[in-house]
Amino acid sequence: MITGDIPLGAGLSSSASLELAVGATVRDLFDLQLDDRSLASRCWTAETEFVGVECGIMDQYAATFGEENHALFLDCHNKTHETIKLTDDLRIIVVDTNVKHELAASAYNDRVSECQEGVEEFNKLLSHEVSSLRDVSVEEFESYAESIRQPVRDRCEHVIRENRRVQVAAQALKSNDLEQCGNLMFSSHESLRDLYEVSCPELDMVVDWAHETEGLMGARMIGGGFGGSVIALATSDMLNSFKKVVEKSYFTETGIEPEIYTSQTSDGVTSIKYKDIR
Repeated sequence: MITGDIPLGAGLSSSASLELAVGATVRDLFDLQLDDRSLASRCWTAETEFVGVECGIMDQYAATFGEENHALFLDCHNKTHETIKLTDDLRIIVVDTNVKHELAASAYNDRVSECQEGVEEFNKLLSHEVSSLRDVSVEEFESYAESIRQPVRDRCEHVIRENRRVQVAAQALKSNDLEQCGNLMFSSHESLRDLYEVSCPELDMVVDWAHETEGLMGARMIGGGFGGSVIALATSDMLNSFKKVVEKSYFTETGIEPEIYTSQTSDGVTSIKYKDIR
């Protein structure tokens, strides 16, 4: 039996969690010699080559290496990670907008293609090898941005500055600077909206309400975009005030009932022997 509580169709990587659950079950049943990193990689291959979604490895990696009450700082380029302890009072709020625009699937692959074009251009412009946008610094982007055509330039700017934001956010979490981490999340959403262009009015609306909620630290869209969910960080005493704003206003504005989840980080895929649950 495979079970999980990640909502379907909410942009929360339920597909990756199912892949890992199936993969780990098969590994255990047949005693396959696969370590966790190889298992995550095989599941990512299933998503990209069989399903045909040009995604990165983050979803499968998080479903494998997540730790309870920790954030996962992942370098997708060399597939290394570290975990960062989160304060006990931190809560994660997920607002599922319950909208999914038809543009999502094709636009996602378009963004991948545009970023790959950017990689090829920077590989010509820079003196060192560029195999992904991870190899381009913010300073290098600023020096050569005018040489890149639009909209590829905007796509590259989002990814390159987002990489920097993630590095800064990791340091902020290590020092328990939740205000800085939250501001980086707001900046991330603005970039996803304006440069990467994968947001939508419903997502923007929820993030704006988060911005206006006193004491709520940060919020951004999560998932492939054009619908799906918003993730927000708050302390436990801020949960109810934000939930009330969303519950009251979202239906009034859209005619759609949102789903609101309160979550905390947890361990990745886990096998439970039948004798332990009988």
